[in-house]
Amino acid sequence: MYNSKNRDEIDWKNTKIANNPHLLPEERETFFYITGDDEYAYIDAAHPAWIKHLLNHPEFTPDDRGIVTTLDKNGNEIIVGVKGKIPRNCIRTSLKPRERFDKL
Repeated sequence: MYNSKNRDEIDWKNTKIANNPHLLPEERETFFYITGDDEYAYIDAAHPAWIKHLLNHPEFTPDDRGIVTTLDKNGNEIIVGVKGKIPRNCIRTSLKPRERFDKL
């Protein structure tokens, strides 16, 4: 059902980032882990907007085989998750709440 891949194993021209069709909307979660004096924040993302943002971020490093794929209803491979790390000083908060979460 799922495959874990590294960046070199993804066909970037034909593989889209999408919602995981095997999960309910409330099951598509994104977690940030920041501990102690570690210079990195560890992220486990299942929201397409976060996946795209992280994979395009120059400081994000996916775990080895940290890109999660599955097949859509037409049998096409889609990216539905990503796990990796980013320097914790790249994490920012805002005083104003976001109005949209489909784009970051």
